[in-house]
Amino acid sequence: MEFSHGLHKLRNKFAYHYPEPTLLEASFDSVPEDEDWSWYMASDLSNSFWVSSELVMGYGTMGLTGMTDPVKGFRAIAEEFFCVSDQLQDFLMALLHAMLDRHFPNLPRSPVVHTVENAPSGRDFWIPFYTDTRQDKEFAASFQDGVG
Repeated sequence: MEFSHGLHKLRNKFAYHYPEPTLLEASFDSVPEDEDWSWYMASDLSNSFWVSSELVMGYGTMGLTGMTDPVKGFRAIAEEFFCVSDQLQDFLMALLHAMLDRHFPNLPRSPVVHTVENAPSGRDFWIPFYTDTRQDKEFAASFQDGVG
């Protein structure tokens, strides 16, 4: 799959910029009619309205690839991101090694592993998660039978 200059297109059309109104309208129109636009209300100060925005922007960015299948469009974007990410990681690792060689020439190069005796393994313990569901149940009950 070819997505020529994809990161450049994404940066200049969507990321760090507000999309042009025509591009935003085209992105909105590109969302399939059978896509789930459900919004969920919550008793706390959160909502799912942002999902609709992400949906529109997601289809818009995938549409920049020129592919009609959004899954193939996403794959093309992901392949370019992973390629750049791998190159950046390789560059930063080499840069870190060069800095360490210059400023700490006697630093050992092999990893140092220490074993802590009598310490539990990560699979031997768990941290419980507690939540108070009374308020949530009362809130949900107020919407039964369409009354809320």
